[in-house]
Amino acid sequence: MPMCLVAQDNSNGLAVTLTYAEGLGFEDDETFLTSRFGLGLNSETRNQTFRLNLSTDLDKSLEDGFEADFDDPTLSLAYGLENRSSALGFDLRFRRSDIDTLVSNNDVISPALVDDEGTREVLSSQIRFETGRDAPFGATFTLGYTETNFLDTASTSVDDSTDINGSGTLRFDINPQISARIGLALSELDRESSVDVRRESLSFGASILLNPVWNADVELGFTKVTQSGSIPRSVEDGISLTLALSRAMKNGALSGTLQSNLDENGRRTSLQINRELALRGGDLGFGFGLSEDDDSGDIDPLYSLSYNYDLPRGTFNASFQQQFSSDDVGVETLNSLLRVSTSQDLTPRDRITARASLNDSNRQGMAIDTQQFDIGFDYSRELTQDWALTGSYTHSRNTDSNGSDQTDDTLFLGLQTRITWLP
Repeated sequence: MPMCLVAQDNSNGLAVTLTYAEGLGFEDDETFLTSRFGLGLNSETRNQTFRLNLSTDLDKSLEDGFEADFDDPTLSLAYGLENRSSALGFDLRFRRSDIDTLVSNNDVISPALVDDEGTREVLSSQIRFETGRDAPFGATFTLGYTETNFLDTASTSVDDSTDINGSGTLRFDINPQISARIGLALSELDRESSVDVRRESLSFGASILLNPVWNADVELGFTKVTQSGSIPRSVEDGISLTLALSRAMKNGALSGTLQSNLDENGRRTSLQINRELALRGGDLGFGFGLSEDDDSGDIDPLYSLSYNYDLPRGTFNASFQQQFSSDDVGVETLNSLLRVSTSQDLTPRDRITARASLNDSNRQGMAIDTQQFDIGFDYSRELTQDWALTGSYTHSRNTDSNGSDQTDDTLFLGLQTRITWLP
């Protein structure tokens, strides 16, 4: 029964949210009592922002001696300080999830599906400083750290790792139409049992306003990739290139990107065209592209789609995305993610949500294809001003090309309450 304390419209910009839920859950042949806890603290003033969010589930099995386990704990902490000329930002995140969950960050598919038991723990932080925001010359510096650990799994597709990265960019505004930049970046990826990767890059770029509707961005750089650890030390270097064009239109935008980059799996060159449309009651975006592995010469199509529509008493959202990435042991993987969701107010007191997703990870050159299908339904009904009845059902199925097939069904019934508090 989430109990929610929220501060609103107070002079110091502070908002506090405390949530608590209690309900009965059923998963396969197991019955358990679930407690959900959450804490949110948001503070925003004219030049400072602070956000803290904590959440976790506590599952108490009603069998096998009433055992209790924490499930899916998450932490996010962000602080920002800015004025007209400079800005400073800090982010800290932690998440523990099932290993067969595809972790998405800012809609980037990462890293790849794993069909196995166990958990993944990811701790990441970043600090960013920008100066010269109101001047023709400016600089931006970032420093990041990510640590990934896997627990209670025998999968060979994962490996504990630490990733340290830093970058610096100098910006020169030549005139109102042209802004040039010089960038330097370095990253160190250390894996416990597989290949370690060091990537260094120096780049020169410019953003150009061609006319009131056309914009161009070009970047040319030199990249050096060093691999070591479980393999003999090897070094590969070469030119990297990015060319992007965009055109503002009355009902949206048109853009195209040509990119050629070097990473631990060699060189990959891609071309993609995207279109965004503003529709009555919603928006539509779609794209098509081609991606070539320069080593093998293989060419793969890439697709993207997003559609959002406001219903009379709800919303409808659909998206599809494809992207190449490296999995946790460095194998190049083509990830595809399809999502569909809708929510509808049946009556002023009743609301229902339905969602479905299909994830696919195809590891290149290994003939290993892993898929995950999820479908879920949520229902809530207000019983009184402060109390509501909630229920949810989730079906998940994981399969791979080696013949593995795992299915999970989860049903949850509980109560929730919401209380507003002004500090």
